[in-house]
Amino acid sequence: MRIGLGTSAFRKLRSQHSVYIDKSLLVRDLIHDGAEVLLLPRPRRFGKTTNLSMLRAFFERGSDEDKATRWGLFGDLEIARCDEARAHFGRYPVIALSFKDIKTSRWKTCFAALREVLAETLHEHRDLVQGERLDDEDRALFRRVLGRKARPSELWPALRLLTRLLHQVHGQPVLLLLDEYDTPLHSAYLHGYYDEALEFLRNLLSAGLKDNPHLWKGVLTGVLRVARDSIFTGLNHLAVYGILQPEFSAFFGFSEDEVRALLPEGPVGEEQLAVIRSWYNGYNFGGRVVYNPWSVLSFVRSEDKRPRPFWAETSSNDLVRELLIDQGLGLSADLETLIAGGAIERELVDQFALREARDRSDLVWSLLLHTGYLKPQRLWLQERRLFGHLAIPNQEVLSIYEDLFRAWAEKALGGG
Repeated sequence: MRIGLGTSAFRKLRSQHSVYIDKSLLVRDLIHDGAEVLLLPRPRRFGKTTNLSMLRAFFERGSDEDKATRWGLFGDLEIARCDEARAHFGRYPVIALSFKDIKTSRWKTCFAALREVLAETLHEHRDLVQGERLDDEDRALFRRVLGRKARPSELWPALRLLTRLLHQVHGQPVLLLLDEYDTPLHSAYLHGYYDEALEFLRNLLSAGLKDNPHLWKGVLTGVLRVARDSIFTGLNHLAVYGILQPEFSAFFGFSEDEVRALLPEGPVGEEQLAVIRSWYNGYNFGGRVVYNPWSVLSFVRSEDKRPRPFWAETSSNDLVRELLIDQGLGLSADLETLIAGGAIERELVDQFALREARDRSDLVWSLLLHTGYLKPQRLWLQERRLFGHLAIPNQEVLSIYEDLFRAWAEKALGGG
């Protein structure tokens, strides 16, 4: 069994015959969904990037030879048996970009990184500059973006310009895929340039997604749903399917049956499953019990089959530390309850501006839920507001809280 841990490119996983848990029916559900723009927020390392890569491989236009090769990657997957979806295969021009690596301490370097991503995105379609397709104004803007010379206000319309040109050339509207749209905002929140980053992203996304006649679908992933009025202003056709909604819940994380398929049969497999269940299970996405895919694959790939906090080791957990320790010392009693295996009852907020979290302790718990550090045990409505019992999902996440609690204790006692 070849496990391409750290490889999120669908084509590479399939062409190298690496383990791929079939999530291809995401294609079908995307086609069926009536929304023009979809936001699919999930915790990190739960398959967002691979899913977007799979969507690109399915929908993107190409030569007949290229499409024949790509269809071979889907031949044994569920989507290959969906005739309706086949009509959409290789049909649309695709714009794909990712903000997942934009983690900087200053707005100047954040903007430079955003400008670089947009320049690389336009570079993929640089042939559009040739011939008579562009007027002088569009060509000048295109070249300024490619040359990394564009000012913030000149970059705002970059995605809209690219969708228009691709639509005109190919005669089909565009599929726009944006991975980890909110990563720059997390760094901006932590390092004090939130307003600048928010203004840029609001204008970039509004121009590219709002009332855009050249867009077929837009699919965005991220960790959080940032408040509509702060970044998705006027985007009334945005549909958000987060961890509490049943829609699309089957396409992120692993089910128990999917985990079983990775393990040997017999007593050895059952013994490994018991360990995996204790350490990496316990998430609840839209009513489905979900395993952490990164940690499961890391465990299966390991020779010693010893459980470790694999997921925790992929991030610094700075945002959680900021909220629970630096800003949330008064929440220590709740942390003790959670670490002891108990649950806390809280109102849940589905969308909010990150900067509010410093001043509103009630938002901290919603943020921890949506980022994968808590799970909902029970949900209910009370006076049209959503409440839930929240608990730590598994042993792996418990180890993160234990480390944070030790850091809190040291700080409270004057040790750091």
